Amino acid sequence: MPSLDVEQRVGLDERSDIGLRVNAFSGVIVWYKRRLDGPTNRDTHATAIMVGAALLDFVQHMHGEVTLITSGRECAPVVRYGGVRVIQVPPLSSAAVHDAPTIGAFTGLKMGGRLLGGVSRAEGVLRSLSAGSSLR
Repeated sequence: MPSLDVEQRVGLDERSDIGLRVNAFSGVIVWYKRRLDGPTNRDTHATAIMVGAALLDFVQHMHGEVTLITSGRECAPVVRYGGVRVIQVPPLSSAAVHDAPTIGAFTGLKMGGRLLGGVSRAEGVLRSLSAGSSLR
């Protein structure tokens, strides 16, 4: 399912960011990202782990996610990135849809940069253990 997300992040130190992502205008995800391969160096690739939490679907569901992400050199005009993600979205009301965890992989390109705001395009294949495969 296509979506348009808006994201803002702020560096906490040389290895950590905290961010806010508006997810298809149905909720807000707060996440923390920690670089695993040392302090930020724009001339090398990066690998990080990211954890996030949210209230989605107009507070019908809670959202939790864990992502392992790797990217190319940040100083390049176009940066490739990709990773794997596990998502769990438990219901907060008895009327909300129940679902099993979702796992998948994604890849993308980021054009611009932090100072210019940047634009990212990502494609992923995620599989919900109860709902089959889906494209996000």
